[in-house]
Amino acid sequence: MTANQTKILQVIKDSGPICAPEILKTLKQHNVYLNKTTVYRNITSLVDKNLLREVRVDPEKSYYESAELEHHHHFICQNCGKIRKVINAELEQVIEKIEESFMSSGITISKHDLEFFGTCNNCH
Repeated sequence: MTANQTKILQVIKDSGPICAPEILKTLKQHNVYLNKTTVYRNITSLVDKNLLREVRVDPEKSYYESAELEHHHHFICQNCGKIRKVINAELEQVIEKIEESFMSSGITISKHDLEFFGTCNNCH
């Protein structure tokens, strides 16, 4: 892994789901100056290496998080755009039952994504 990739990965691990413009901004705040193309190229490489996971909660923008995180879902504030992890064992049990139902009818599920949209505590 390159030095630039290490810096980008650390920003993402520290920030949670974050978009490329925010990665650039955070790097600059830490006196790391990379151009936009370099950041995007390195993000693509980190996704290809399965070190980052793309989170698509907005058709216009991609967010990224560490691929090392345990399976989870997301809550997205529709006011400020903040994304938070949702980890809930009961929810996972329900999803497993749904997947088993699909599988028993011959449908193969390769993955699932679940997002909750609303207003966060800070925006109320």
